[in-house]
Amino acid sequence: MIPMNRKVSFRMTRKLSNDRAIESRAATQSAFPARPSPVSWMQSVFVSLLALSLFLFPKVAPAAQDSRISSWLAETGNVVFQDYKNYYSPKNLAMLGLGLGVGGALANTSADREVREWYQDSVRSQTTDDVSNGLEYLGEGLVIVPCFAGAAILGELTKGTQVGSTVGEWGTRSLRTLVVGAPPALLLRYTLGGSKPTEGGSHWSPFEGDHSVSGHSFLGAVPFIVAAQMSSSLYWKIPLYMASTLTGLSRINDDAHYLSQVALGWGLAYLAAASVDQTEIAKRNFSIVPTFGSRAVGLQVVFSY
Repeated sequence: MIPMNRKVSFRMTRKLSNDRAIESRAATQSAFPARPSPVSWMQSVFVSLLALSLFLFPKVAPAAQDSRISSWLAETGNVVFQDYKNYYSPKNLAMLGLGLGVGGALANTSADREVREWYQDSVRSQTTDDVSNGLEYLGEGLVIVPCFAGAAILGELTKGTQVGSTVGEWGTRSLRTLVVGAPPALLLRYTLGGSKPTEGGSHWSPFEGDHSVSGHSFLGAVPFIVAAQMSSSLYWKIPLYMASTLTGLSRINDDAHYLSQVALGWGLAYLAAASVDQTEIAKRNFSIVPTFGSRAVGLQVVFSY
């Protein structure tokens, strides 16, 4: 009888221990908010941009302001058109083709799988997981797009100051980079057909997968690449470019994307930001200013070189 009582006691103790473990896990899960579901990252981007446009777009204005609104719309349209023109230039398309070639070589060979196995077995740790948890949110559209919008608005309100104009330019450039780079990133994401590491291989099977381009890597790279291109100092450029890869690395750490998918996301962000930067350089080198003479008033085209 005594051994039986001990066995019953042991079973009851183990059951209580299991119950406490379940309660502990439930408490832990409730203490930390769940990560955003991996619904298409582009949905987050476009919803945020739509909300931003509704907030920034002028309300119904009196007739006296119609010309100002029309001028603003025309200027914005011209700038975005030039961004797209730069993005789809022969030079940029050649770089895009080169990037796809490198990505395809990684995705359709054993390279992606070998990098994944090496990282998960030899590098990943609790420390890298903790760092990755914070970096992941830099790639969330509902987090990063409002930051860009807030910076753009702040810059508009404080454009008389150096800090305000710099912050505003960064926010505006970042939004334009998304407008230019998001459509091709979305197109390639769904047409190339790669899968997540936990769902299958990285091999491209057109239209059979929707993870060939890492959206988190794309979004997380934009703020740092834009800041690097705005800076004229290598002491800032190099750290900023390095920081632009961190969100992509966090996706490799979390086993959410292969190396090729992260690299494509970063590359598309770089090409889009570079296209916007080209527009800004052209604007600084070309200007139209009014001229006043003794007998005439006109416009003067100025080229800086």
